[in-house]
Amino acid sequence: MMTKKGKVIFVLIFSVVLVIGVVGWQVLKLYTQSNSTDTANVATSEETISKNKTTDTMETNNTESEQMLKKQVEEEVQSQVKKEQEVVKQRVTDFSSTFLTYTSKTATTDFEKAARYMTKQAQSANQPNTDEKYETNQGIYKQAAGEVDVYLDMPLNGKEASFISIVACHSESDVGASADFPLLLKGELEKQEDNTWLISQVVIGNPANFPEVFFQ
Repeated sequence: MMTKKGKVIFVLIFSVVLVIGVVGWQVLKLYTQSNSTDTANVATSEETISKNKTTDTMETNNTESEQMLKKQVEEEVQSQVKKEQEVVKQRVTDFSSTFLTYTSKTATTDFEKAARYMTKQAQSANQPNTDEKYETNQGIYKQAAGEVDVYLDMPLNGKEASFISIVACHSESDVGASADFPLLLKGELEKQEDNTWLISQVVIGNPANFPEVFFQ
């Protein structure tokens, strides 16, 4: 049988062991929870970073796609404008050549060839004149247009344009007189409902002595 003193010692030892066990369990539990929390936080942080990177990548790709699409649209618009400018420039060239090629005998029919490039108003303002006295004294006057240089001012997506064309001309008459000289045309064009361009105004002159206001 254990003595009273032995019992007291046993109780004390058991109490100490119990306290150490409880404290140790609490410390172990706290340490385990701390590791779990840290692991969860790290996983959450990595997931957040991954999502942010994915979002940034998507936004970057969307921005680049929008920029590429915008560039393609702009290039297509510029291409269409350039093509239309070339068409209008060629139309002015054809008009200038036809308008300045005629004879005094066939001026009316010659003018009809140029009239198809002009609006009704421009046709009325530029009807050809014949000088019967000049024809009697000098014979039939003939004029032919040669090389044509065209300078076109055509705003983007506009329905009006202006031009200056310098035309190398040659003239001669039945009496043997001939000459080479430049003529200058300044005019305006209007885009029609069928998308064709017609000369709405035109003025003719000699670049060497034409008024300065012509070039303004």
